Amino acid sequence: MKFFKTIRFRLTLWYSLLLLIISGSVILGINIIVTTYYNSNSPNLPQITFRPRNLPHNEELEEITEVQKEIIQEIRKQDLNKIRSLSIYSFIPLTLLSFFGGYFIADQMLKPLQQLNLTFTQLNSKNLDKKIKNENTGDEISILINNFNNMTSRLNKSFQLQKDFIANASHELKSPLAIIQTNLEAVTKKTTKKELEEYLGTSVNSVTFMNKLIEDLLLLSLLENHVNKKNYKVKDIINEVIKKALILAKSKLIVIKYKEDTKTKNKKVNMNPELIERAIMNIIENAIKYSKTKSNIYIELKIEKSNIVIIIRDEGFGIPKKDQDKIFDRFYRVDKSRSRKTGGTGLGLAITKQIINLHKGKLQVSSKIKKGTTFKIVLPFE
Repeated sequence: MKFFKTIRFRLTLWYSLLLLIISGSVILGINIIVTTYYNSNSPNLPQITFRPRNLPHNEELEEITEVQKEIIQEIRKQDLNKIRSLSIYSFIPLTLLSFFGGYFIADQMLKPLQQLNLTFTQLNSKNLDKKIKNENTGDEISILINNFNNMTSRLNKSFQLQKDFIANASHELKSPLAIIQTNLEAVTKKTTKKELEEYLGTSVNSVTFMNKLIEDLLLLSLLENHVNKKNYKVKDIINEVIKKALILAKSKLIVIKYKEDTKTKNKKVNMNPELIERAIMNIIENAIKYSKTKSNIYIELKIEKSNIVIIIRDEGFGIPKKDQDKIFDRFYRVDKSRSRKTGGTGLGLAITKQIINLHKGKLQVSSKIKKGTTFKIVLPFE
Protein backbone atom coordinates (compact mmCIF):
# COMPACT_ATOMS: atom_id res chain seq x y z
CA MET A 1 0.00 0.00 0.00
CA LYS A 2 1.01 3.58 -0.67
CA PHE A 3 0.50 4.52 3.00
CA PHE A 4 3.31 2.21 4.18
CA LYS A 5 5.75 4.00 1.85
CA THR A 6 5.07 7.48 3.25
CA ILE A 7 7.48 9.39 5.44
CA ARG A 8 4.66 9.80 7.96
CA PHE A 9 4.36 6.03 8.44
CA ARG A 10 8.10 5.54 8.63
CA LEU A 11 8.47 8.33 11.19
CA THR A 12 5.58 6.83 13.20
CA LEU A 13 7.28 3.43 13.09
CA TRP A 14 10.57 4.87 14.29
CA TYR A 15 8.89 6.95 17.02
CA SER A 16 6.98 3.88 18.25
CA LEU A 17 9.98 1.59 18.08
CA LEU A 18 12.16 4.02 19.98
CA LEU A 19 9.49 4.57 22.66
CA LEU A 20 8.89 0.83 23.00
CA ILE A 21 12.60 0.12 23.37
CA ILE A 22 12.91 2.79 26.07
CA SER A 23 9.71 1.64 27.84
CA GLY A 24 10.62 -2.03 27.56
CA SER A 25 14.09 -1.31 28.95
CA VAL A 26 12.59 0.56 31.91
CA ILE A 27 10.02 -2.20 32.62
CA LEU A 28 12.66 -4.90 32.27
CA GLY A 29 14.98 -3.00 34.58
CA ILE A 30 12.26 -2.59 37.21
CA ASN A 31 11.45 -6.32 37.04
CA ILE A 32 15.10 -7.28 37.41
CA ILE A 33 15.55 -4.97 40.38
CA VAL A 34 12.36 -6.20 42.12
CA THR A 35 13.13 -9.86 41.40
CA THR A 36 16.68 -9.48 42.67
CA TYR A 37 15.40 -7.77 45.79
CA TYR A 38 12.86 -10.47 46.61
CA ASN A 39 15.19 -13.33 45.77
CA SER A 40 18.01 -11.91 47.82
CA ASN A 41 15.81 -11.90 50.95
CA SER A 42 13.98 -15.19 50.38
CA PRO A 43 16.54 -17.76 51.57
CA ASN A 44 17.18 -16.23 54.98
CA LEU A 45 14.57 -13.77 56.12
CA PRO A 46 15.83 -11.35 58.74
CA GLN A 47 14.91 -11.84 62.36
CA ILE A 48 11.43 -10.29 62.43
CA THR A 49 9.50 -9.59 65.63
CA PHE A 50 6.11 -8.16 66.23
CA ARG A 51 4.39 -6.39 69.12
CA PRO A 52 0.72 -7.06 69.83
CA ARG A 53 -1.32 -3.89 70.08
CA ASN A 54 -2.29 -4.39 73.76
CA LEU A 55 1.21 -5.45 74.87
CA PRO A 56 2.89 -2.95 77.24
CA HIS A 57 6.22 -1.55 76.08
CA ASN A 58 8.15 -3.15 78.89
CA GLU A 59 7.14 -6.70 77.79
CA GLU A 60 9.47 -8.71 75.49
CA LEU A 61 8.61 -9.02 71.80
CA GLU A 62 7.78 -12.36 70.28
CA GLU A 63 9.69 -13.74 67.30
CA ILE A 64 7.83 -14.66 64.07
CA THR A 65 7.30 -18.36 63.71
CA GLU A 66 8.36 -20.46 60.70
CA VAL A 67 4.76 -20.72 59.53
CA GLN A 68 4.39 -16.96 59.58
CA LYS A 69 7.65 -16.63 57.61
CA GLU A 70 6.31 -18.95 54.92
CA ILE A 71 3.10 -16.94 54.72
CA ILE A 72 5.05 -13.68 54.30
CA GLN A 73 7.26 -15.30 51.68
CA GLU A 74 4.21 -16.48 49.75
CA ILE A 75 2.68 -13.01 49.88
CA ARG A 76 5.90 -11.53 48.49
CA LYS A 77 5.95 -14.04 45.64
CA GLN A 78 2.36 -13.13 44.81
CA ASP A 79 3.29 -9.43 44.79
CA LEU A 80 6.20 -10.18 42.47
CA ASN A 81 3.94 -12.11 40.08
CA LYS A 82 1.42 -9.25 40.10
CA ILE A 83 4.18 -6.76 39.23
CA ARG A 84 5.33 -8.99 36.37
CA SER A 85 1.77 -9.44 35.07
CA LEU A 86 1.10 -5.73 35.31
CA SER A 87 4.30 -5.00 33.36
CA ILE A 88 3.32 -7.41 30.59
CA TYR A 89 -0.27 -6.18 30.33
CA SER A 90 0.78 -2.51 30.36
CA PHE A 91 3.05 -3.16 27.38
CA ILE A 92 0.06 -3.70 25.04
CA PRO A 93 -1.68 -0.30 25.60
CA LEU A 94 1.75 1.32 25.67
CA THR A 95 2.39 -0.08 22.18
CA LEU A 96 -0.88 1.30 20.86
CA LEU A 97 -0.35 4.63 22.58
CA SER A 98 3.16 4.97 21.16
CA PHE A 99 1.98 4.20 17.62
CA PHE A 100 -0.99 6.58 17.58
CA GLY A 101 0.95 9.22 19.48
CA GLY A 102 3.84 8.90 17.03
CA TYR A 103 1.42 9.13 14.10
CA PHE A 104 -0.12 12.30 15.51
CA ILE A 105 3.30 13.90 16.10
CA ALA A 106 4.50 12.93 12.61
CA ASP A 107 1.31 14.32 11.07
CA GLN A 108 1.74 17.65 12.85
CA MET A 109 5.43 17.89 11.95
CA LEU A 110 4.83 17.08 8.27
CA LYS A 111 1.88 19.41 7.68
CA PRO A 112 4.14 22.12 6.11
CA LEU A 113 5.51 19.48 3.71
CA GLN A 114 1.96 18.49 2.76
CA GLN A 115 1.24 22.13 1.95
CA LEU A 116 4.47 22.32 -0.04
CA ASN A 117 3.52 19.21 -2.02
CA LEU A 118 0.04 20.60 -2.70
CA THR A 119 1.55 23.87 -3.96
CA PHE A 120 3.91 21.91 -6.23
CA THR A 121 0.97 20.14 -7.88
CA GLN A 122 -0.87 23.43 -8.47
CA LEU A 123 2.17 25.39 -9.68
CA ASN A 124 2.54 26.54 -13.27
CA SER A 125 4.02 29.48 -15.18
CA LYS A 126 0.93 31.61 -14.49
CA ASN A 127 0.89 31.41 -10.68
CA LEU A 128 4.58 31.40 -9.74
CA ASP A 129 3.91 34.34 -7.45
CA LYS A 130 2.01 32.01 -5.12
CA LYS A 131 3.68 31.74 -1.71
CA ILE A 132 3.39 29.16 1.06
CA LYS A 133 2.46 30.72 4.38
CA ASN A 134 5.11 29.73 6.89
CA GLU A 135 6.30 30.83 10.30
CA ASN A 136 10.04 31.17 10.27
CA THR A 137 10.86 28.81 13.14
CA GLY A 138 14.40 28.17 11.96
CA ASP A 139 13.98 24.40 11.53
CA GLU A 140 14.82 22.45 8.37
CA ILE A 141 11.27 22.41 7.01
CA SER A 142 10.93 26.16 7.55
CA ILE A 143 14.22 26.75 5.72
CA LEU A 144 13.05 24.47 2.88
CA ILE A 145 9.79 26.41 2.48
CA ASN A 146 11.60 29.77 2.56
CA ASN A 147 13.99 28.52 -0.13
CA PHE A 148 11.01 27.28 -2.16
CA ASN A 149 9.30 30.68 -1.92
CA ASN A 150 12.54 32.42 -2.95
CA MET A 151 12.96 30.01 -5.87
CA THR A 152 9.42 30.64 -7.16
CA SER A 153 10.03 34.40 -6.87
CA ARG A 154 13.16 34.11 -9.00
CA LEU A 155 11.37 31.87 -11.51
CA ASN A 156 8.44 34.26 -11.69
CA LYS A 157 10.81 37.16 -12.33
CA SER A 158 12.67 35.13 -14.96
CA PHE A 159 9.45 34.19 -16.77
CA GLN A 160 8.29 37.79 -16.67
CA LEU A 161 11.61 39.01 -18.06
CA GLN A 162 11.43 36.39 -20.79
CA LYS A 163 7.89 37.43 -21.63
CA ASP A 164 8.85 41.11 -21.73
CA PHE A 165 11.96 40.28 -23.75
CA ILE A 166 10.00 38.44 -26.42
CA ALA A 167 7.40 41.20 -26.59
CA ASN A 168 10.05 43.92 -26.82
CA ALA A 169 12.14 42.04 -29.38
CA SER A 170 9.05 41.49 -31.52
CA HIS A 171 8.16 45.16 -31.25
CA GLU A 172 11.69 46.27 -32.16
CA LEU A 173 11.77 44.03 -35.23
CA LYS A 174 8.25 44.92 -36.30
CA SER A 175 9.02 48.55 -37.18
CA PRO A 176 12.04 48.00 -39.49
CA LEU A 177 10.29 45.07 -41.19
CA ALA A 178 7.24 47.23 -41.79
CA ILE A 179 9.48 49.96 -43.27
CA ILE A 180 11.19 47.47 -45.59
CA GLN A 181 7.84 46.01 -46.68
CA THR A 182 6.41 49.48 -47.41
CA ASN A 183 9.50 50.48 -49.38
CA LEU A 184 9.46 47.27 -51.44
CA GLU A 185 5.79 47.77 -52.25
CA ALA A 186 6.55 51.34 -53.33
CA VAL A 187 9.47 50.23 -55.52
CA THR A 188 7.23 47.84 -57.45
CA LYS A 189 5.22 50.84 -58.55
CA LYS A 190 6.43 53.61 -60.80
CA THR A 191 8.99 55.73 -58.90
CA THR A 192 11.52 58.38 -59.72
CA LYS A 193 15.23 57.85 -59.25
CA LYS A 194 15.23 60.10 -56.20
CA GLU A 195 12.34 58.20 -54.59
CA LEU A 196 14.04 54.90 -55.35
CA GLU A 197 17.24 56.04 -53.66
CA GLU A 198 15.24 57.20 -50.65
CA TYR A 199 13.35 53.91 -50.37
CA LEU A 200 16.52 51.86 -50.68
CA GLY A 201 18.36 54.09 -48.19
CA THR A 202 15.72 53.68 -45.46
CA SER A 203 15.58 49.94 -46.19
CA VAL A 204 19.34 49.64 -45.77
CA ASN A 205 19.11 51.53 -42.45
CA SER A 206 16.37 49.18 -41.29
CA VAL A 207 18.40 46.10 -42.23
CA THR A 208 21.45 47.57 -40.45
CA PHE A 209 19.34 48.14 -37.34
CA MET A 210 18.03 44.54 -37.41
CA ASN A 211 21.55 43.16 -37.87
CA LYS A 212 22.71 45.15 -34.88
CA LEU A 213 19.74 43.99 -32.84
CA ILE A 214 20.31 40.32 -33.71
CA GLU A 215 24.01 40.70 -32.94
CA ASP A 216 23.16 42.11 -29.50
CA LEU A 217 20.62 39.36 -28.84
CA LEU A 218 23.17 36.69 -29.73
CA LEU A 219 25.72 38.33 -27.46
CA LEU A 220 23.25 38.36 -24.57
CA SER A 221 22.60 34.66 -25.17
CA LEU A 222 26.36 34.01 -25.23
CA LEU A 223 26.84 35.77 -21.91
CA GLU A 224 24.55 33.22 -20.23
CA ASN A 225 27.22 30.59 -20.85
CA HIS A 226 30.86 30.18 -19.87
CA VAL A 227 33.22 32.82 -21.25
CA ASN A 228 36.97 32.31 -21.66
CA LYS A 229 39.11 34.67 -19.60
CA LYS A 230 42.76 35.54 -19.27
CA ASN A 231 44.90 38.05 -17.39
CA TYR A 232 44.95 41.28 -19.37
CA LYS A 233 45.89 44.92 -18.80
CA VAL A 234 42.89 47.24 -18.65
CA LYS A 235 45.15 50.09 -19.76
CA ASP A 236 45.63 48.44 -23.17
CA ILE A 237 41.88 48.07 -23.63
CA ILE A 238 41.24 51.73 -22.71
CA ASN A 239 43.80 52.87 -25.29
CA GLU A 240 42.11 50.77 -27.98
CA VAL A 241 38.66 52.06 -27.03
CA ILE A 242 39.81 55.70 -27.15
CA LYS A 243 41.16 55.23 -30.69
CA LYS A 244 37.74 54.06 -31.88
CA ALA A 245 35.86 56.66 -29.83
CA LEU A 246 37.87 59.54 -31.34
CA ILE A 247 36.56 58.63 -34.79
CA LEU A 248 32.93 58.70 -33.56
CA ALA A 249 33.44 61.91 -31.56
CA LYS A 250 34.99 63.77 -34.49
CA SER A 251 31.65 64.32 -36.25
CA LYS A 252 30.27 66.21 -33.21
CA LEU A 253 33.55 67.98 -32.38
CA ILE A 254 33.60 66.26 -28.99
CA VAL A 255 36.92 66.23 -27.11
CA ILE A 256 37.87 63.06 -25.20
CA LYS A 257 40.12 63.74 -22.22
CA TYR A 258 41.93 60.79 -20.65
CA LYS A 259 43.53 60.64 -17.20
CA GLU A 260 45.49 57.63 -15.94
CA ASP A 261 46.90 56.68 -12.56
CA THR A 262 50.49 55.44 -12.95
CA LYS A 263 49.73 52.61 -10.49
CA THR A 264 47.50 50.97 -13.10
CA LYS A 265 50.40 50.47 -15.52
CA ASN A 266 51.06 46.78 -14.76
CA LYS A 267 47.75 45.85 -13.15
CA LYS A 268 45.95 42.95 -14.82
CA VAL A 269 42.39 41.71 -14.57
CA ASN A 270 41.20 38.15 -15.22
CA MET A 271 38.79 38.88 -18.03
CA ASN A 272 37.67 38.46 -21.58
CA PRO A 273 39.28 41.53 -23.25
CA GLU A 274 36.83 41.61 -26.19
CA LEU A 275 33.82 41.72 -23.89
CA ILE A 276 35.30 44.34 -21.55
CA GLU A 277 36.15 46.48 -24.58
CA ARG A 278 32.55 46.09 -25.78
CA ALA A 279 31.20 47.11 -22.35
CA ILE A 280 33.34 50.26 -22.16
CA MET A 281 32.65 51.14 -25.78
CA ASN A 282 28.88 50.89 -25.22
CA ILE A 283 29.08 53.53 -22.49
CA ILE A 284 31.31 55.83 -24.54
CA GLU A 285 29.07 55.49 -27.62
CA ASN A 286 26.07 56.52 -25.51
CA ALA A 287 28.06 59.43 -24.11
CA ILE A 288 28.82 60.62 -27.64
CA LYS A 289 25.23 60.13 -28.88
CA TYR A 290 23.64 62.04 -26.02
CA SER A 291 26.24 64.81 -25.62
CA LYS A 292 26.09 68.27 -27.11
CA THR A 293 28.30 69.31 -29.98
CA LYS A 294 31.70 70.70 -28.90
CA SER A 295 31.39 69.19 -25.42
CA ASN A 296 33.85 67.01 -23.47
CA ILE A 297 33.98 63.38 -22.39
CA TYR A 298 36.29 62.51 -19.49
CA ILE A 299 37.78 59.04 -19.03
CA GLU A 300 39.76 58.18 -15.92
CA LEU A 301 41.60 54.99 -14.96
CA LYS A 302 42.66 54.56 -11.33
CA ILE A 303 43.14 52.18 -8.41
CA GLU A 304 40.76 51.89 -5.45
CA LYS A 305 41.83 49.32 -2.84
CA SER A 306 42.06 46.00 -4.73
CA ASN A 307 40.07 47.19 -7.74
CA ILE A 308 40.71 48.93 -11.02
CA VAL A 309 38.18 51.69 -11.57
CA ILE A 310 37.14 53.17 -14.94
CA ILE A 311 35.19 56.42 -14.77
CA ILE A 312 33.43 57.81 -17.86
CA ARG A 313 31.80 61.22 -17.54
CA ASP A 314 30.02 63.27 -20.18
CA GLU A 315 28.38 66.70 -20.42
CA GLY A 316 25.22 65.41 -22.06
CA PHE A 317 21.51 65.67 -21.42
CA GLY A 318 21.58 63.60 -18.25
CA ILE A 319 19.27 60.83 -17.03
CA PRO A 320 16.23 61.53 -14.82
CA LYS A 321 16.46 60.10 -11.30
CA LYS A 322 13.44 57.83 -11.85
CA ASP A 323 15.09 56.22 -14.89
CA GLN A 324 18.58 55.61 -13.49
CA ASP A 325 17.71 52.18 -12.04
CA LYS A 326 15.98 51.10 -15.26
CA ILE A 327 18.54 52.02 -17.90
CA PHE A 328 20.20 48.58 -17.55
CA ASP A 329 16.95 46.77 -18.39
CA ARG A 330 16.72 45.27 -21.86
CA PHE A 331 15.04 47.53 -24.45
CA TYR A 332 14.54 50.32 -21.93
CA ARG A 333 15.01 53.80 -23.37
CA VAL A 334 14.83 57.08 -21.52
CA ASP A 335 13.84 58.83 -24.76
CA LYS A 336 12.52 56.29 -27.27
CA SER A 337 12.31 58.67 -30.22
CA ARG A 338 15.85 59.97 -29.75
CA SER A 339 17.27 56.46 -29.27
CA ARG A 340 15.63 55.19 -32.44
CA LYS A 341 16.95 58.19 -34.33
CA THR A 342 20.51 57.49 -33.19
CA GLY A 343 20.21 53.84 -34.12
CA GLY A 344 20.16 52.39 -30.60
CA THR A 345 18.72 48.90 -30.00
CA GLY A 346 18.04 49.44 -26.30
CA LEU A 347 20.38 46.57 -25.39
CA GLY A 348 23.75 48.30 -25.05
CA LEU A 349 23.67 49.04 -21.33
CA ALA A 350 22.00 45.70 -20.57
CA ILE A 351 24.92 43.98 -22.30
CA THR A 352 27.41 46.19 -20.46
CA LYS A 353 25.83 45.36 -17.10
CA GLN A 354 25.87 41.64 -17.81
CA ILE A 355 29.50 41.71 -18.94
CA ILE A 356 30.61 43.53 -15.78
CA ASN A 357 28.63 41.10 -13.60
CA LEU A 358 30.23 38.21 -15.44
CA HIS A 359 33.63 39.56 -14.35
CA LYS A 360 32.47 39.94 -10.71
CA GLY A 361 32.62 43.72 -11.05
CA LYS A 362 30.24 46.58 -10.34
CA LEU A 363 28.63 49.16 -12.60
CA GLN A 364 27.33 52.39 -11.06
CA VAL A 365 25.68 55.46 -12.55
CA SER A 366 25.00 58.98 -11.35
CA SER A 367 23.48 61.76 -13.39
CA LYS A 368 22.04 65.27 -13.32
CA ILE A 369 19.71 66.68 -15.93
CA LYS A 370 21.49 69.04 -18.38
CA LYS A 371 24.80 68.51 -16.55
CA GLY A 372 25.81 65.06 -17.68
CA THR A 373 26.17 61.45 -16.60
CA THR A 374 28.96 59.52 -14.89
CA PHE A 375 29.47 55.77 -15.18
CA LYS A 376 31.80 53.95 -12.84
CA ILE A 377 33.12 50.46 -13.66
CA VAL A 378 34.83 48.58 -10.81
CA LEU A 379 36.85 45.45 -11.65
CA PRO A 380 38.87 43.36 -9.16
CA PHE A 381 42.46 42.80 -10.32
CA GLU A 382 44.80 39.89 -9.75
